[in-house]
Amino acid sequence: MKKAIRALLVSATWHLALAGAAFAVSDIRILPTSLYAPHYLDRVETAPDTERYTVLKGQIARVGFLLLAREAGEVKLDADLAGAQGRSRGDVAISFHRGEPVQVEGNSNNGICTCPVGMLPEQQDSRESRVCAHANPRKASPPGCPTEEGRKAIAARLIRQAPFWLADALIPLPRSSITLQAGRQELVVVEFEVPQQIAAGSYTVHLRATAHGRAIADASKAVDVVDVQLADFPRLEAEHWLSYAPRNLVARPADMPASGTWGPAWWSEDHWSLIAKGARLLRRMGNTTMLVPLFVRNPSEPASTPLIPVRCISGSAAADRGHEGHPGEARPGWRYEFDFTQFRRAIKMFGEMGFRHFAGAHLMVRGGDPPFHVVCDAYETAGAKAPLKTNVVVLPRKHDHESPEDYERRRQAVYVDGFLAAFLGALHKELATLGVENRYYQHIIDENLTGASSEYRAAVALVRKHLPQARTIDAVSMAWDTYPGQIDYPVINIQSYYRGLKASAALRADRANALYYYNTGNPTPDVGPNRGLDEPLINQRVYPWLAIEKQLVGYLYWGTNEYRYPMKPIASRSDDWTPYRGTIGPLPSGSTVPGHPPGNNWFLYPTTSGLTDSLRAAAFYEGLVDHWLFRRAQAACKQRPSVACRSLREISASILKSPDNLNDYSTNPADYDAARRTLAAIVSGQKGGGSEVIDRLRRFERRFR
Repeated sequence: MKKAIRALLVSATWHLALAGAAFAVSDIRILPTSLYAPHYLDRVETAPDTERYTVLKGQIARVGFLLLAREAGEVKLDADLAGAQGRSRGDVAISFHRGEPVQVEGNSNNGICTCPVGMLPEQQDSRESRVCAHANPRKASPPGCPTEEGRKAIAARLIRQAPFWLADALIPLPRSSITLQAGRQELVVVEFEVPQQIAAGSYTVHLRATAHGRAIADASKAVDVVDVQLADFPRLEAEHWLSYAPRNLVARPADMPASGTWGPAWWSEDHWSLIAKGARLLRRMGNTTMLVPLFVRNPSEPASTPLIPVRCISGSAAADRGHEGHPGEARPGWRYEFDFTQFRRAIKMFGEMGFRHFAGAHLMVRGGDPPFHVVCDAYETAGAKAPLKTNVVVLPRKHDHESPEDYERRRQAVYVDGFLAAFLGALHKELATLGVENRYYQHIIDENLTGASSEYRAAVALVRKHLPQARTIDAVSMAWDTYPGQIDYPVINIQSYYRGLKASAALRADRANALYYYNTGNPTPDVGPNRGLDEPLINQRVYPWLAIEKQLVGYLYWGTNEYRYPMKPIASRSDDWTPYRGTIGPLPSGSTVPGHPPGNNWFLYPTTSGLTDSLRAAAFYEGLVDHWLFRRAQAACKQRPSVACRSLREISASILKSPDNLNDYSTNPADYDAARRTLAAIVSGQKGGGSEVIDRLRRFERRFR
C-alpha cells in the first residue's frame, strides 16, 4: 500500500507551491470527488470527478474533495464560488466538514437478523429470542431471516462485504483547518447556500489548501445554477423521529462506559440547546414534521422525566390508603392535571424553525396497552403542595390474579376514560392557545399489526372527540386494511405499493390522496433500496422519487439518533461502543448481536457539541430537491401545457425504470442530475417560449432511448 501511494504521489499532476517547513513540494494532492462514491478508509481514489453539479437558487449545495498527503500535518482550507469570469462571489458563506469514517462490522440481513461478519443469527427458545453464532450456512435460518440463497441475493446489491470503514458522518471544521495523516485520503465537504439572487449560469467551487500562509494545493468543481428558486420546500412531507434522550444528543465521554450516564439533565437549558441543534439539522434536511414526546417517561434512559409532568388528584387520602400507605397505581375516578410549560416551549421552538406540523408521541403500545412508565405524583387535592406519593404508575400491566376481562375493564376505566380523556381535553386547550390545532398530528399505536383493533378505534374516537382538527398518523406496515377510516395518514411499507396492493383503489378512496410510506430493516437490498451504510449512497436520493411514482404525500422514518445505549453492561456490547466504531443498529434491549442493518438506527452522529450531519442525510435532501422540482414542473405543465411537458414521464422513467419493480431504479448519479437539469429547464422555460427546453429534452430523450 505504501509503495502504491508513493508511486501515485510522484506520478500525479500537482497544483502546488512551496509551503515552508510543514509541507514540501509534492506533499499533498486535492481531487474533486462525487459524494455518492463510497469513500473507504483503506482505499485511495485517483480519478477526479468531472460531472457537473446542478443546483437551484436557495438550495444547500455540497461539493466533495479528497485530500491526500505524504506527510502528516495541518492545513488551512479556503474556498469560494466564482463565476465564468473567475470573479469570486463575496455573498456566499462557506463552511467545511470532514467525512468521518464509520465501521460497517456486518452486512445488512433483514430487519433484526444482522450479525457481525463471520456470524449468522440463530433462534433460541422463542421466535423473539435470537443470538449470533459462528456462521454455519447449512443451518436453518430463524423465521424472518434470509436463507443462504437470500443472503447471496442481498450481497449482490451491496457495495462491499464487511468489515470495512467508509465516510458518512460530517464533522464540522469550525477553524477551516484539517489535520492530515500520512497516506490517508481525507474527504472534505464544502457546503454553502446558493444565494436566491444569484444569476443562473456556470460557476466553479475552488478549494485551496495552505500551510504557513502559502498555497500548496487546489482543485475545482463545476457547478451549474439553474433559474429556479427553491421556496416552500419540500413538497413531500417528511418526519424523522428525534430521540430527546441526553445520551443520544451528545458524544459519550472517552472515560465513560456505554452503560454510563452523561449529557445534561433532562429539560435543562443545556438539554434544550442540544434538542434545538438536532431539530435544526432535521429541518435543514427537509423534515416538515417534528415528533413531540408527551407524558411518557423514557424507561431506557437514566433519570428521565416526561416533557409533560402529570399530577394525579386522588381525593381522600384515608380512603385510598392501605396498610402500606398510598397505593402505587391510579384508581378509577381519579382526576389529572398536566403541566404544559415545556410542551409550549417545544412547539414554539419548532414552529420558529419552520416545521409545519407537530406529531404527538404514541398514546398506546402494541396490543393497546398504556405506554411504559406513565407516572404521576399523587396529591390529595388539586391545591395540595406536598404529594402523597411520587412516581405513581397510572396503569401497571395485568396483575397475576387478574382475569383478562377484569384487566380490560380496569384499563378502560383508568387509562382511556380517565387519563386519556383528561389529557386530550387539556391538550386541546393548549393547542388552541398556541394556534396550532390544525397543524397537530397524533400517533396512536406504532405498527399495531395484529389484534387490539377495538382499542385502536376507541383511542381514535377519543382523539377525534377532543381534538377535532388534529389528524391521526401511524405506521401500519402492510396491515393498512385493518383500520378503515381510522387513520388520516396511513404510513404503509414501501414494498406494499410494489406488490400490486390490489386494494389500492379502495385505500385511496378511503384516504383520498393522503398516503405516506416508510421502510424499516425492510426491504432487504435484494427486494429494493434501503438506507443502510452498505448500500449505494444514491439509494438515499431515490427514496423521494418513489413518492412521485406512487403518488404519495409523505415519508416517515423512525431512526434519527437511536443509539440505544444500555442501562447496564451487557455481554453483546462493548463498553467503548460508539456509533462510529459499530453501526449495526441496536435493538430495544441494547443488543447488537443480532441487530438492525448497519446505520439503520441513525442518520445523525453525536459530537461533543451535539449532533452533526451525514452524507446519507445530505443525499436524502438532494432527493427532496428533485421531488420538489418534479412537482413544480407538473404544476407548471398543468397550468400552461407545452411540448416540453410531454417528457415528464420519460424523466421519471429515467430514474425508476419499472412501476411494478421496486428494485429497478438507476444507481448512476449522472442520471439524477440530468433529470434535474431537464426539470429545471421545463420550469424556467415556461417564461420564454421553451426553444432551449425542447433542445435539452431532445438530448435527454436520445440518452434514455
